[in-house]
Amino acid sequence: MQVSTIATELVLHFFSFMNLKTLIAAQGVCQEWRRLVPLADIHPDRRRLLHLFHNVVSDERFLLYEKLQISFVDRQAYIDQLLQQYPKVPDTFKLWILEWPSRIVIQGLSPFDSLQEAKYDSFNRRNGVNWIALNPPQILTLVYSPGADKGGFEVIPALLAFRSQSLTAWIIFDDRPELSGRVYTSYDYVDFVDTELADTTELGALHPDWIAYISFLWKKQAESWHPNGVDRGYRPPKPINTSRITYFGFRRLRDLPTPRWTRRHEPRSQEYMRPDWQRPFDLIRVLQIIPGSGD
Repeated sequence: MQVSTIATELVLHFFSFMNLKTLIAAQGVCQEWRRLVPLADIHPDRRRLLHLFHNVVSDERFLLYEKLQISFVDRQAYIDQLLQQYPKVPDTFKLWILEWPSRIVIQGLSPFDSLQEAKYDSFNRRNGVNWIALNPPQILTLVYSPGADKGGFEVIPALLAFRSQSLTAWIIFDDRPELSGRVYTSYDYVDFVDTELADTTELGALHPDWIAYISFLWKKQAESWHPNGVDRGYRPPKPINTSRITYFGFRRLRDLPTPRWTRRHEPRSQEYMRPDWQRPFDLIRVLQIIPGSGD
């Protein structure tokens, strides 16, 4: 049977069951299928990823992509490791882990890259540590303040996604609708969320979910990068020895700054989470959400 003889309704039905990789391949079969894929009843989050994929590969600067050393990662095992630490993985992050093409890396965020500290910026990498590459992944503990008017504090689970000298990005795992799956980013000395800044910068922003965050990074990168933007002070990335990673690592990018979620009840973790404890970098521990922010 030729492709052209398959009923359109049947083709659209098939497309609705395909994962991201298969949809990408289907769009390469013929012009008609390329036209039909966007018309199919595809899961909204998968559609967002497909749209982002085409935005990246259709950009002529895609040829500037640094060829990263891709490591084999059992995608489902990565998710299973997270589920052993917390009963639910945010949907958009889970879909990205399971289906996003391993060789399409935005701003150095990938579970397939080696765990290392980048010392330079390139088109698809930025100075800092891609902590998503830590395998097995570790859910950490954040101190959360519901707002100055409400008082008190509590702890929430979060996955450290990226850390540089000035910026930290967290994926929140807490299952409350106002927190679940959101991505919190902050710069030094900023420990609040400002809705006026959320759409224009990473500064103190609470992004709706992981796909929104990486789409934001791509948009910012695509708008600002130019062929002569390669860091002239190139130094090769420095591998991180996972056996030497410490927790409560306030100053070194190659350490994790907060306690593991599964050990949050231990005495040292409890001491760390006291609201009056003097921490050298409060911004990566205190998540203070202004009511209505990020809506």
